[in-house]
Amino acid sequence: MSKQWTGHNPLFPSLPWREWIRENIPIGKAGYVAEDLDLLFLRFGPAVRKPYNADGEFILVEIKSADIPLPYAQQRVFGLLDRLLKLGDPQAGFYKGFYQVIWGEENVIVNEVELSKNEFRKFLLGTRLIPPLSFVNP
Repeated sequence: MSKQWTGHNPLFPSLPWREWIRENIPIGKAGYVAEDLDLLFLRFGPAVRKPYNADGEFILVEIKSADIPLPYAQQRVFGLLDRLLKLGDPQAGFYKGFYQVIWGEENVIVNEVELSKNEFRKFLLGTRLIPPLSFVNP
């Protein structure tokens, strides 16, 4: 089968599974989208004032190296995932939201809030709160 996916970026490694998908799965216009999520960050036990073996709380994070909006396909896929997780956890006891991180040399931008690396650490630890990304429903 001929290569159908485009968008090779020198910042991302050419991994065998990514190459296989590019060569074997039709593109988005045919009704298929493959996205990889960069990070699921979980806090549990004493970090969230619960017993060590209790379920914790988590965030989903997409990391970018440039200040660009999420591409359309990512907005749709991550927005769907965000809506479904919120439906399954309406009190937000576990799922704490979706975040876009722009990683810079000196600072980090989280959902348009500029943070130092130390403040970003506090964000991941749950002591620096930032509102989660809001996706527009299609």
